[in-house]
Amino acid sequence: NVSEHRRAKAAKEQRHKPRHLSFGYRSTHEHAMKRRRLAHLRAEVAHLRSDIEAEIVHITRGGKRLARLRLHLADAGLTEDEWRARWAAKRWGFGANGETGKKFGNESIRVSPDGTLEVDLPKALAGMANVTRRGVTRYRFDAAVSFSSRKEDWLAQVKANRAVAYNVVSAETGRVYLDASFTPVESRRVPSLADLRADPTLRVLGLDLNHGFLAASVLDASGNPLQILDDIPLVTEDLSTSARDGHLRQAITEALDAAELHDCKAIAVENLGFDEMRATGRENYGSKKWFRKVVSGIPTAKFRDRLVAMAGRKGIAVLGVPAGNDRLNWPHLEA
Repeated sequence: NVSEHRRAKAAKEQRHKPRHLSFGYRSTHEHAMKRRRLAHLRAEVAHLRSDIEAEIVHITRGGKRLARLRLHLADAGLTEDEWRARWAAKRWGFGANGETGKKFGNESIRVSPDGTLEVDLPKALAGMANVTRRGVTRYRFDAAVSFSSRKEDWLAQVKANRAVAYNVVSAETGRVYLDASFTPVESRRVPSLADLRADPTLRVLGLDLNHGFLAASVLDASGNPLQILDDIPLVTEDLSTSARDGHLRQAITEALDAAELHDCKAIAVENLGFDEMRATGRENYGSKKWFRKVVSGIPTAKFRDRLVAMAGRKGIAVLGVPAGNDRLNWPHLEA
C-alpha cells in the first residue's frame, strides 16, 4: 500500500510538473504567451513602417510620459501648477551648433571668454535687440555665464575660435542653464602598446565590470596584483537613460582618478561583450530570467566606449584583455 501510494503521488507530481521544452521555455503556455508577444511586436513594426512610408512622425514635445501624467495628477502626487512647471521646463529650450572660424566658435549663441552671453535674434524678435551695431540684431544678457566643469578646455576652445555647440535648457525651479559641448583639438598623448611593454616600472589599473560595481586593483607589468582598491559603485538597473549614463560617467571618473592617484599609465579591462549570451540566452538558460536580466543590464559596450574616450583625454591607455585571462598576456592584448 505504501509503495502504491508513493507511485501514485509521483505520477501526480509528474503530471503537474511543467514540461521543459528543448528550446528553453518551461511550458507550452509560456511558449504561447511569447508567440503572442512576438505577433504584437511584429504588428507594431508594420505600423511604424507604414508611418515612415507615409512620412508621418509622432512627436510630443515635452515627452509622452509627462503628457499622460496630466490625467493622473493625484496618483503622481502633483498639483496642476507643479505639473505645468515641469511641462513648461521640458518644452522650453533651444540650441545652436558651433562653427570653426567664427568668433568664439558660435555665431548664433556667442559666449565670450569673460562670460558675456549674446543670442542672435530672428527677425520677428528684432525689436528686443540691445546690440545692433554692423546690422546685427543680438540680445546681450546682463548675467555672466560661468562653467564649473572643464572651464580651461572651454576657454582654450573659444579663444582659438573653434566650434562650440550650446544648448539652453530650463529647470523646474525656473532657473535656466547653458550647456556647452565641443571636441578638443589638442589632447594628451596616449602611450602605445610598445611604450607600455618597454616600461619596467609600469603600473596598470585592472577593472572588472560586475553587476552593480567595478572591482579595481593595481597591477604590475606581469599582471600581479600590487594593491586591491575599494569597489566603485555602478548601479544602472531600473534607472532612466540619463541616470544610467550619469552613473556610468561617475564610475569611470572615479576609476580614472584612482589610476592617476596610483600612477597607472594604462587601464586593463576584460573584453566582455556577452553577444552570444544575449543572442542565445533563452535557449541556453531557459527560465532563469534573473540571470538574463543581470547580463542584459550590464552596459559593456557603453562602458568600453566611454572609458576609451574619457581615458584618452587624460593620456591613459586602455587595454582589452581576452575573456578568461587573469594575466597581462602582452601578445594578445588590444590597445
